[in-house]
Amino acid sequence: LGGIAEHATIALRNAQLLEEARHASALKSEFVSTMSHELRTPLNVMIGYAEMLRDDPAGRLSHEQRDLVERLDARSRELLELIEATLQVGRFEVGCGMVEVAPVPLHALLAALEVSTEGLPRSPQVRLEWMPVVASGTVTTDRAKVALVVRNLVSNALKFTDEGTVTVHVRPQADQLLFEVADTGIGIAPDQLPVIFDMFRQVDTAPTRRRGGVGLGLYIVKQFVDRLGGTIDVESTPGRGTRFRVLLPGYTGDAPPPVVPDQDSGRRDDLDTSPRAPHQ
Repeated sequence: LGGIAEHATIALRNAQLLEEARHASALKSEFVSTMSHELRTPLNVMIGYAEMLRDDPAGRLSHEQRDLVERLDARSRELLELIEATLQVGRFEVGCGMVEVAPVPLHALLAALEVSTEGLPRSPQVRLEWMPVVASGTVTTDRAKVALVVRNLVSNALKFTDEGTVTVHVRPQADQLLFEVADTGIGIAPDQLPVIFDMFRQVDTAPTRRRGGVGLGLYIVKQFVDRLGGTIDVESTPGRGTRFRVLLPGYTGDAPPPVVPDQDSGRRDDLDTSPRAPHQ
């Protein structure tokens, strides 16, 4: 009986510890969510003021002042993205982030994605090119999560490319849709590729690294791709660039136009329809 009582005590204690851990996790996620919201509000105000100063039609800013305003705008947006990423990780930890799929016209999705990536920070020597092979058909997916996946991949490519191009290819593969983001940036070391989608992993690990971030972008991408039922892979050559490929299900191409039968197809070709002379 003593052994049974001891096991029961241990089981009860383990249950209590598990409940305490769950409660602590919920409190942490609630704290992160609240802090993220409180930080986003003043940041959005700062970004709004920076845009007003930058776009002043009177041109009252000097070249040096305009440069400072553009830096303020860029750094504020980077901090806002970091806060959004932190908030998203908090949602993952409490089991949120469920997929809500619905049919989306592909041309509308591509247009929205292109607009959402136009304002991402980049070097003046970097071009962002969208090259959709097909813009017709429908994709049944979670539009918001696809947008986050593509935006994070493009943002990551722009961040690690000092000059050259970042290219986004979109093309169907049977009933799936392929998104490919390729850059001419610094590349990823071979030993980093197996862990590139882990939380808090950095591509640029040098002590003097010039690029910000805490290593959440690609982790979030992988989490969303998994939830969407897709796959993601990466190939990279240090010093030459990186290519991410995301394959998502749910693509349906446009149906071919219906065949309209010829109105004269039922007529017998050997039927003599020439006029006849009346009987005499």
